[in-house]
Amino acid sequence: MHLTLEIQISGTSAITMGRRGRILTVGRDPDADFALPDIDSTGIASARHAQFEVDGNTLLVTDLGSSNGTFVDGDRLTEPRRFVVGEAIELGLGGPVVRILNFDTAVTPAGSGGFREPTGTLLIAAGAVIVAIVVLLIGWIVSDGAKPDLVVPVPRVPKPFHVLVPVISEPVLVMEVQPLNEVSRAVGCLGFRFDVDELHGDETAWLIAPDKLVTTARIAGRLLKLKEVDSKFAFELAVAFGPERAVGIRNVRLHPKYDFDNPGDPGSLLHDVAVLTLEEPVDDRPVCKLADPGVEISLESELRLVGYENRTPPNTPLDFLQMKRRQLKVSITGSELPAGTSTPVFQTGVAVTRGLSGAPVFDQSGRVVGLLTQRNGKGVMVPVSVIRELVKH
Repeated sequence: MHLTLEIQISGTSAITMGRRGRILTVGRDPDADFALPDIDSTGIASARHAQFEVDGNTLLVTDLGSSNGTFVDGDRLTEPRRFVVGEAIELGLGGPVVRILNFDTAVTPAGSGGFREPTGTLLIAAGAVIVAIVVLLIGWIVSDGAKPDLVVPVPRVPKPFHVLVPVISEPVLVMEVQPLNEVSRAVGCLGFRFDVDELHGDETAWLIAPDKLVTTARIAGRLLKLKEVDSKFAFELAVAFGPERAVGIRNVRLHPKYDFDNPGDPGSLLHDVAVLTLEEPVDDRPVCKLADPGVEISLESELRLVGYENRTPPNTPLDFLQMKRRQLKVSITGSELPAGTSTPVFQTGVAVTRGLSGAPVFDQSGRVVGLLTQRNGKGVMVPVSVIRELVKH
Protein backbone atom coordinates (compact mmCIF):
# COMPACT_ATOMS: atom_id res chain seq x y z
CA MET A 1 0.00 0.00 0.00
CA HIS A 2 0.96 3.66 -0.20
CA LEU A 3 0.10 5.71 2.89
CA THR A 4 0.25 9.49 3.32
CA LEU A 5 0.16 10.95 6.84
CA GLU A 6 0.08 14.47 8.25
CA ILE A 7 2.06 14.72 11.50
CA GLN A 8 1.50 17.62 13.91
CA ILE A 9 3.69 18.18 16.96
CA SER A 10 2.88 20.87 19.52
CA GLY A 11 4.70 24.10 18.76
CA THR A 12 5.72 23.14 15.22
CA SER A 13 4.22 23.24 11.74
CA ALA A 14 2.58 20.08 10.48
CA ILE A 15 4.44 17.96 7.92
CA THR A 16 3.28 15.45 5.34
CA MET A 17 5.06 12.11 4.87
CA GLY A 18 4.38 9.35 2.34
CA ARG A 19 5.56 5.74 2.49
CA ARG A 20 4.94 2.47 0.66
CA GLY A 21 4.90 -0.97 2.28
CA ARG A 22 2.78 -3.92 3.42
CA ILE A 23 3.05 -2.97 7.11
CA LEU A 24 4.25 0.53 8.08
CA THR A 25 5.34 1.71 11.52
CA VAL A 26 5.51 5.14 13.16
CA GLY A 27 7.71 6.11 16.09
CA ARG A 28 10.94 7.72 17.25
CA ASP A 29 13.12 4.85 16.02
CA PRO A 30 15.16 6.09 13.02
CA ASP A 31 14.37 2.79 11.30
CA ALA A 32 10.60 3.24 11.64
CA ASP A 33 8.88 3.85 8.31
CA PHE A 34 7.52 7.16 9.62
CA ALA A 35 10.50 8.15 11.78
CA LEU A 36 9.98 11.05 14.19
CA PRO A 37 13.33 11.77 15.94
CA ASP A 38 14.21 14.82 13.85
CA ILE A 39 10.91 16.59 14.49
CA ASP A 40 9.60 15.17 17.79
CA SER A 41 11.26 16.76 20.82
CA THR A 42 8.47 15.83 23.24
CA GLY A 43 9.77 12.31 23.92
CA ILE A 44 6.16 11.13 24.37
CA ALA A 45 6.04 8.82 21.34
CA SER A 46 7.72 5.42 21.69
CA ALA A 47 10.44 4.07 19.40
CA ARG A 48 7.96 1.76 17.67
CA HIS A 49 4.65 3.31 18.67
CA ALA A 50 2.00 2.09 16.21
CA GLN A 51 1.64 0.33 12.90
CA PHE A 52 -0.58 0.66 9.82
CA GLU A 53 -1.72 -2.29 7.74
CA VAL A 54 -4.18 -2.79 4.90
CA ASP A 55 -7.09 -5.08 5.81
CA GLY A 56 -9.31 -5.57 2.78
CA ASN A 57 -10.32 -2.08 1.67
CA THR A 58 -9.65 -0.43 5.02
CA LEU A 59 -6.65 0.65 7.06
CA LEU A 60 -5.97 -1.14 10.33
CA VAL A 61 -4.08 0.72 13.08
CA THR A 62 -2.50 -1.14 16.01
CA ASP A 63 -0.69 0.18 19.09
CA LEU A 64 2.62 -1.66 19.47
CA GLY A 65 2.66 -1.70 23.27
CA SER A 66 3.77 1.95 23.49
CA SER A 67 4.59 3.45 26.89
CA ASN A 68 2.10 6.33 26.66
CA GLY A 69 -0.61 4.72 24.54
CA THR A 70 -2.34 5.63 21.27
CA PHE A 71 -5.50 7.75 21.49
CA VAL A 72 -8.45 8.55 19.23
CA ASP A 73 -10.53 11.56 20.39
CA GLY A 74 -9.37 10.89 23.95
CA ASP A 75 -10.06 7.13 23.90
CA ARG A 76 -7.09 4.80 24.22
CA LEU A 77 -6.66 2.07 21.61
CA THR A 78 -6.76 -1.32 23.31
CA GLU A 79 -7.08 -3.38 20.14
CA PRO A 80 -6.59 -2.92 16.38
CA ARG A 81 -9.02 -0.36 14.92
CA ARG A 82 -10.17 0.40 11.37
CA PHE A 83 -9.59 3.94 10.14
CA VAL A 84 -10.70 6.05 7.18
CA VAL A 85 -9.15 9.08 5.49
CA GLY A 86 -9.39 12.19 7.69
CA GLU A 87 -9.23 10.40 11.04
CA ALA A 88 -6.32 10.97 13.40
CA ILE A 89 -4.47 9.27 16.24
CA GLU A 90 -2.46 10.84 19.05
CA LEU A 91 0.83 9.17 19.99
CA GLY A 92 0.51 9.62 23.75
CA LEU A 93 -1.38 12.48 25.39
CA GLY A 94 0.25 15.71 24.24
CA GLY A 95 2.37 13.79 21.73
CA PRO A 96 2.36 13.92 17.92
CA VAL A 97 -1.05 13.90 16.22
CA VAL A 98 -1.05 11.74 13.09
CA ARG A 99 -3.84 12.31 10.55
CA ILE A 100 -4.49 9.92 7.66
CA LEU A 101 -4.54 11.94 4.43
CA ASN A 102 -4.63 9.15 1.86
CA PHE A 103 -3.93 5.45 1.34
CA ASP A 104 -4.38 2.90 -1.40
CA THR A 105 -5.21 -0.73 -0.79
CA ALA A 106 -2.71 -2.26 -3.21
CA VAL A 107 -0.81 -4.74 -1.04
CA THR A 108 2.98 -4.67 -1.33
CA PRO A 109 4.33 -8.22 -1.86
CA ALA A 110 5.35 -10.07 1.29
CA GLY A 111 8.98 -9.71 2.18
CA SER A 112 9.21 -6.12 0.97
CA GLY A 113 8.40 -4.84 4.45
CA GLY A 114 8.52 -1.09 4.74
CA PHE A 115 10.72 -0.48 1.65
CA ARG A 116 10.29 3.21 0.96
CA GLU A 117 12.05 3.90 -2.32
CA PRO A 118 9.82 4.72 -5.32
CA THR A 119 9.82 1.94 -7.90
CA GLY A 120 10.87 4.28 -10.73
CA THR A 121 14.00 5.38 -8.84
CA LEU A 122 15.06 1.78 -8.29
CA LEU A 123 14.62 0.94 -11.96
CA ILE A 124 16.72 3.92 -13.04
CA ALA A 125 19.46 3.08 -10.54
CA ALA A 126 19.49 -0.58 -11.56
CA GLY A 127 19.66 0.40 -15.23
CA ALA A 128 22.61 2.69 -14.52
CA VAL A 129 24.47 -0.15 -12.81
CA ILE A 130 23.91 -2.45 -15.81
CA VAL A 131 25.11 0.23 -18.25
CA ALA A 132 28.25 0.79 -16.19
CA ILE A 133 29.04 -2.95 -16.16
CA VAL A 134 28.55 -3.18 -19.93
CA VAL A 135 30.92 -0.22 -20.47
CA LEU A 136 33.58 -1.91 -18.31
CA LEU A 137 33.25 -5.20 -20.24
CA ILE A 138 33.53 -3.43 -23.59
CA GLY A 139 36.67 -1.62 -22.43
CA TRP A 140 38.21 -4.90 -21.29
CA ILE A 141 37.42 -6.60 -24.60
CA VAL A 142 38.80 -3.73 -26.73
CA SER A 143 42.08 -3.76 -24.81
CA ASP A 144 42.46 -7.55 -25.17
CA GLY A 145 41.97 -8.06 -21.47
CA ALA A 146 44.27 -5.22 -20.41
CA LYS A 147 43.15 -2.86 -17.68
CA PRO A 148 41.22 -0.04 -19.35
CA ASP A 149 42.55 3.49 -19.08
CA LEU A 150 39.09 4.81 -18.14
CA VAL A 151 37.16 3.28 -15.26
CA VAL A 152 33.48 4.20 -15.09
CA PRO A 153 32.37 4.37 -11.42
CA VAL A 154 29.30 2.39 -10.47
CA PRO A 155 26.63 4.86 -9.37
CA ARG A 156 25.34 4.49 -5.81
CA VAL A 157 21.73 3.54 -5.31
CA PRO A 158 20.23 6.48 -3.39
CA LYS A 159 19.17 5.83 0.20
CA PRO A 160 15.49 5.91 1.14
CA PHE A 161 14.38 9.51 1.64
CA HIS A 162 11.67 11.36 3.57
CA VAL A 163 9.35 13.80 1.84
CA LEU A 164 8.63 16.70 4.24
CA VAL A 165 6.03 19.17 3.00
CA PRO A 166 4.94 22.02 5.34
CA VAL A 167 1.16 22.36 5.64
CA ILE A 168 -1.19 24.56 7.64
CA SER A 169 -0.85 23.90 11.37
CA GLU A 170 -3.85 22.36 13.13
CA PRO A 171 -4.68 22.23 16.83
CA VAL A 172 -3.21 19.41 18.86
CA LEU A 173 -5.98 17.18 20.16
CA VAL A 174 -5.78 16.16 23.81
CA MET A 175 -7.76 13.77 25.95
CA GLU A 176 -10.69 15.24 27.86
CA VAL A 177 -9.79 15.80 31.50
CA GLN A 178 -12.40 14.80 34.04
CA PRO A 179 -13.69 18.30 35.03
CA LEU A 180 -14.43 19.06 31.37
CA ASN A 181 -16.17 15.84 30.39
CA GLU A 182 -19.59 17.14 31.40
CA VAL A 183 -19.20 20.91 31.05
CA SER A 184 -17.95 20.55 27.47
CA ARG A 185 -21.59 19.86 26.57
CA ALA A 186 -22.28 23.52 27.36
CA VAL A 187 -20.18 24.56 24.36
CA GLY A 188 -21.82 25.10 20.97
CA CYS A 189 -20.95 26.50 17.55
CA LEU A 190 -22.34 29.60 15.84
CA GLY A 191 -21.94 30.00 12.10
CA PHE A 192 -23.51 31.75 9.14
CA ARG A 193 -22.96 32.68 5.50
CA PHE A 194 -24.86 35.61 3.97
CA ASP A 195 -24.47 36.17 0.22
CA VAL A 196 -21.75 33.51 0.40
CA ASP A 197 -19.02 35.37 2.30
CA GLU A 198 -20.06 39.04 2.27
CA LEU A 199 -21.06 38.64 5.91
CA HIS A 200 -19.93 35.44 7.52
CA GLY A 201 -18.86 33.92 10.80
CA ASP A 202 -17.95 30.64 12.44
CA GLU A 203 -17.33 30.87 16.14
CA THR A 204 -17.60 28.97 19.41
CA ALA A 205 -20.24 30.02 21.96
CA TRP A 206 -20.95 28.65 25.44
CA LEU A 207 -23.77 28.65 27.95
CA ILE A 208 -23.40 30.90 30.97
CA ALA A 209 -27.10 30.45 31.81
CA PRO A 210 -29.79 28.23 30.24
CA ASP A 211 -30.87 31.10 27.96
CA LYS A 212 -27.57 33.01 27.55
CA LEU A 213 -24.39 32.35 25.60
CA VAL A 214 -20.97 34.00 25.67
CA THR A 215 -18.95 34.49 22.49
CA THR A 216 -16.70 37.14 20.91
CA ALA A 217 -17.87 40.69 20.23
CA ARG A 218 -16.21 40.30 16.84
CA ILE A 219 -18.84 37.84 15.60
CA ALA A 220 -21.67 39.43 17.58
CA GLY A 221 -20.96 42.71 15.78
CA ARG A 222 -21.32 40.89 12.47
CA LEU A 223 -24.67 39.56 13.66
CA LEU A 224 -25.83 43.11 14.33
CA LYS A 225 -24.67 44.19 10.87
CA LEU A 226 -26.49 41.22 9.39
CA LYS A 227 -29.65 42.29 11.22
CA GLU A 228 -29.39 45.67 9.49
CA VAL A 229 -29.21 43.91 6.11
CA ASP A 230 -31.88 41.25 6.69
CA SER A 231 -33.54 41.18 10.11
CA LYS A 232 -35.54 38.04 9.32
CA PHE A 233 -32.38 36.09 8.46
CA ALA A 234 -30.61 37.38 11.58
CA PHE A 235 -33.41 36.22 13.88
CA GLU A 236 -33.42 32.79 12.23
CA LEU A 237 -29.77 32.22 13.10
CA ALA A 238 -29.10 29.30 15.38
CA VAL A 239 -26.45 28.04 17.74
CA ALA A 240 -25.83 24.32 17.29
CA PHE A 241 -24.90 21.97 20.10
CA GLY A 242 -23.82 19.17 17.82
CA PRO A 243 -26.00 17.88 14.98
CA GLU A 244 -28.88 16.95 17.30
CA ARG A 245 -29.82 20.37 18.72
CA ALA A 246 -29.97 23.97 17.46
CA VAL A 247 -31.48 27.01 19.19
CA GLY A 248 -32.37 30.43 17.74
CA ILE A 249 -30.91 33.77 18.85
CA ARG A 250 -33.23 36.53 20.19
CA ASN A 251 -30.86 39.31 21.25
CA VAL A 252 -27.18 40.33 20.93
CA ARG A 253 -25.21 42.50 23.38
CA LEU A 254 -21.56 43.56 22.93
CA HIS A 255 -19.18 44.83 25.58
CA PRO A 256 -19.52 48.63 25.40
CA LYS A 257 -15.72 49.12 25.28
CA TYR A 258 -15.24 46.92 22.21
CA ASP A 259 -14.33 48.88 19.06
CA PHE A 260 -15.77 46.99 16.09
CA ASP A 261 -13.87 49.19 13.63
CA ASN A 262 -10.52 48.52 15.29
CA PRO A 263 -10.62 44.86 16.43
CA GLY A 264 -6.83 44.38 16.63
CA ASP A 265 -6.29 47.22 19.11
CA PRO A 266 -5.23 45.90 22.55
CA GLY A 267 -8.19 47.69 24.17
CA SER A 268 -10.61 45.99 21.74
CA LEU A 269 -8.98 42.60 22.27
CA LEU A 270 -9.37 43.01 26.04
CA HIS A 271 -13.12 43.61 25.62
CA ASP A 272 -13.81 41.16 22.76
CA VAL A 273 -16.79 39.51 24.48
CA ALA A 274 -20.55 39.46 23.88
CA VAL A 275 -23.67 37.82 25.33
CA LEU A 276 -26.36 36.24 23.15
CA THR A 277 -29.87 35.67 24.50
CA LEU A 278 -31.58 32.56 23.13
CA GLU A 279 -35.15 32.15 21.89
CA GLU A 280 -35.67 29.39 24.44
CA PRO A 281 -33.65 28.03 27.37
CA VAL A 282 -31.45 24.99 26.93
CA ASP A 283 -32.37 23.04 30.06
CA ASP A 284 -30.84 19.69 29.17
CA ARG A 285 -27.21 20.90 29.24
CA PRO A 286 -24.89 22.21 31.95
CA VAL A 287 -23.73 25.82 32.12
CA CYS A 288 -20.16 27.05 32.48
CA LYS A 289 -19.09 28.43 35.85
CA LEU A 290 -16.89 31.52 35.95
CA ALA A 291 -13.77 31.59 38.10
CA ASP A 292 -13.25 34.39 40.63
CA PRO A 293 -12.28 37.69 38.94
CA GLY A 294 -8.98 37.77 40.85
CA VAL A 295 -7.86 34.29 39.69
CA GLU A 296 -4.11 34.28 39.05
CA ILE A 297 -2.91 33.52 35.52
CA SER A 298 0.79 32.92 34.86
CA LEU A 299 3.17 31.20 32.45
CA GLU A 300 2.86 28.06 34.59
CA SER A 301 -0.95 27.92 34.50
CA GLU A 302 -2.31 24.57 33.27
CA LEU A 303 -5.30 25.48 31.12
CA ARG A 304 -7.60 23.79 28.59
CA LEU A 305 -10.14 25.08 26.12
CA VAL A 306 -13.16 23.51 24.46
CA GLY A 307 -14.03 24.83 21.02
CA TYR A 308 -15.15 23.99 17.52
CA GLU A 309 -13.07 23.50 14.40
CA ASN A 310 -14.94 24.40 11.21
CA ARG A 311 -14.09 22.10 8.29
CA THR A 312 -16.69 23.52 5.91
CA PRO A 313 -14.88 24.66 2.72
CA PRO A 314 -14.72 28.46 2.29
CA ASN A 315 -17.29 30.14 0.03
CA THR A 316 -19.80 27.31 0.53
CA PRO A 317 -22.95 27.03 2.65
CA LEU A 318 -22.11 26.30 6.30
CA ASP A 319 -22.44 22.65 7.28
CA PHE A 320 -22.84 22.13 11.02
CA LEU A 321 -21.85 18.48 10.55
CA GLN A 322 -18.40 19.79 9.63
CA MET A 323 -18.05 21.68 12.93
CA LYS A 324 -16.01 19.34 15.16
CA ARG A 325 -15.70 19.88 18.90
CA ARG A 326 -12.11 19.76 20.16
CA GLN A 327 -10.18 20.17 23.40
CA LEU A 328 -6.77 21.83 23.40
CA LYS A 329 -4.04 22.63 25.87
CA VAL A 330 -3.52 26.37 26.38
CA SER A 331 -0.12 27.76 27.27
CA ILE A 332 0.24 31.38 28.41
CA THR A 333 3.20 32.98 26.62
CA GLY A 334 2.91 36.60 27.81
CA SER A 335 0.57 39.50 28.53
CA GLU A 336 -0.14 43.00 27.23
CA LEU A 337 -1.53 45.93 29.21
CA PRO A 338 -3.79 48.16 27.08
CA ALA A 339 -3.52 51.90 27.66
CA GLY A 340 -5.71 53.27 30.43
CA THR A 341 -6.36 49.96 32.18
CA SER A 342 -4.77 47.77 34.82
CA THR A 343 -6.25 44.56 33.38
CA PRO A 344 -3.97 42.63 30.99
CA VAL A 345 -4.91 40.67 27.90
CA PHE A 346 -3.05 37.34 27.78
CA GLN A 347 -1.10 36.00 24.82
CA THR A 348 -1.30 32.22 24.25
CA GLY A 349 0.47 29.59 22.19
CA VAL A 350 -2.79 28.52 20.48
CA ALA A 351 -2.94 28.75 16.68
CA VAL A 352 -6.55 29.79 16.10
CA THR A 353 -8.28 27.95 13.25
CA ARG A 354 -11.72 28.71 11.81
CA GLY A 355 -14.42 28.29 14.42
CA LEU A 356 -12.16 28.24 17.48
CA SER A 357 -12.50 31.91 18.53
CA GLY A 358 -14.94 32.40 21.38
CA ALA A 359 -13.93 29.18 23.12
CA PRO A 360 -13.99 29.14 26.94
CA VAL A 361 -10.62 28.58 28.65
CA PHE A 362 -10.81 26.40 31.78
CA ASP A 363 -8.52 25.91 34.75
CA GLN A 364 -7.92 22.52 36.35
CA SER A 365 -11.09 22.82 38.45
CA GLY A 366 -13.24 23.19 35.33
CA ARG A 367 -14.07 26.89 35.84
CA VAL A 368 -13.78 29.48 33.06
CA VAL A 369 -10.79 31.80 33.47
CA GLY A 370 -11.02 33.45 30.06
CA LEU A 371 -12.32 33.53 26.48
CA LEU A 372 -10.19 32.87 23.40
CA THR A 373 -10.05 35.51 20.69
CA GLN A 374 -7.33 36.09 18.11
CA ARG A 375 -5.04 38.63 16.47
CA ASN A 376 -3.47 37.62 13.15
CA GLY A 377 -4.26 33.96 13.83
CA LYS A 378 -2.57 33.91 17.25
CA GLY A 379 -4.67 33.11 20.31
CA VAL A 380 -5.35 35.91 22.82
CA MET A 381 -7.29 35.35 26.05
CA VAL A 382 -9.84 37.80 27.43
CA PRO A 383 -9.67 37.49 31.26
CA VAL A 384 -12.66 36.34 33.29
CA SER A 385 -12.93 39.71 35.06
CA VAL A 386 -13.96 41.35 31.75
CA ILE A 387 -16.48 38.59 31.02
CA ARG A 388 -18.02 39.18 34.45
CA GLU A 389 -18.40 42.90 33.68
CA LEU A 390 -20.74 42.10 30.78
CA VAL A 391 -22.54 39.10 32.28
CA LYS A 392 -23.63 40.90 35.47
CA HIS A 393 -25.57 43.58 33.54
